[in-house]
Amino acid sequence: MANITIDTGQIQLEALTDVLIKYEKLIFDLDDTVFSEDIFDYLSFKSIASKFYLMGDIDADIYARKGIMQKRKSRENLFDQISPNVNNDNISTIVEYYQNFKCGSVLQDYSIRNILKEMHLMGKQIFIVTNGHPIRQMNKIKDLGIDNYLSDTYICHPLTDNQLKPSGKVLDKIGINQGSKDCLVIGDNAKIDGEFAKSRSIDFYLFKFPKSNIQ
Repeated sequence: MANITIDTGQIQLEALTDVLIKYEKLIFDLDDTVFSEDIFDYLSFKSIASKFYLMGDIDADIYARKGIMQKRKSRENLFDQISPNVNNDNISTIVEYYQNFKCGSVLQDYSIRNILKEMHLMGKQIFIVTNGHPIRQMNKIKDLGIDNYLSDTYICHPLTDNQLKPSGKVLDKIGINQGSKDCLVIGDNAKIDGEFAKSRSIDFYLFKFPKSNIQ
């Protein structure tokens, strides 16, 4: 595995903790908020390169980096865009593999898992509300080892009955009242997560887990 480093910035994490303790209900986005999505993508893309394209470690590493950069630009037809084969008939199988990928406990090293644990021990109610494929998102939560800290999880996707954020419909299921002062939404996307919080006039805190430096 490549050498992956992230400067989380202790001041940034302390600032987050100082904000969280002021609220009783904490609603977190998942990707690039609770953990670095780059880590999941690097490991899954590298595994795809090895399994489907029979690449060695160096070429698989290049494929994974290419995938991360392409995803930052656009997620549309991602695996077609980074495929080394012009005519690739395995894309649907690759997508399914990606949706079901598990990277194990390594994800915990690039996350705010300890902060969630601390908030849980303080008696806070913690929720995950995330857009994304339900199997992929639940695998991430299991790999992060945060199941026991969560009051509930809501995955917003056409395969579930939860409308995609920024729709605030799922907040009704959590029991968040309009203008609730004891609730905070934490997310990395001001447009999506910010509008999600705004739909119920509740507080929003912008927190982006730092991008990875993969060496």
